[in-house]
Amino acid sequence: MRKIWIILAVLIAFALGNTVSAYAPINFSYNGDLSLTYLGKGGALYDDQFGIDQPLPNTILGHTNGINPATPGTIYPNIGKCYKDNLVEVVLFIKTPVSDGSHTYYSNAKGWDGKDHAQVAKQADGSFYVGFEDWTDNNFQDVQLNIACIPEEQPPIPTPEFPTMALPAALLVGLIGAILIIRKSTEK
Repeated sequence: MRKIWIILAVLIAFALGNTVSAYAPINFSYNGDLSLTYLGKGGALYDDQFGIDQPLPNTILGHTNGINPATPGTIYPNIGKCYKDNLVEVVLFIKTPVSDGSHTYYSNAKGWDGKDHAQVAKQADGSFYVGFEDWTDNNFQDVQLNIACIPEEQPPIPTPEFPTMALPAALLVGLIGAILIIRKSTEK
């Protein structure tokens, strides 16, 4: 009986500690440029469109099938800005084709049918994996994306002026000189 409780406790801890969630906000803790990578589709038959809903509403970046499908590994750099302190939430979306009734699913909300259609997971490098489900097989692999915030360049560190560097050097020379004088006077 004790083994069952231990196993149950481990499973609950794993479930609570897991970084994968259903739809969730995507926020970064620093300013920079957004970069999206299309990771691929996991058997999606639809020609889903995918894109970003910030800074402009529903900016389409690519398609999963059709005439010009996106190639897995395609990177879409500089598609917007990310801001620290969550000033602007990053929202990704997919749009199913008209033959399906053309539904749009967002990374931060349930779908029109009340079901989760996005799964968001924060990665160790600070980026976010987003897997979308366009129908009902619940594999969340129909459109797979990774969104990252590339930090803005930091200003160069200014080089100290001569007097700023000379003071510590003079202090060091003075201390060494004082030690030598004290040492000489104690040797006599």
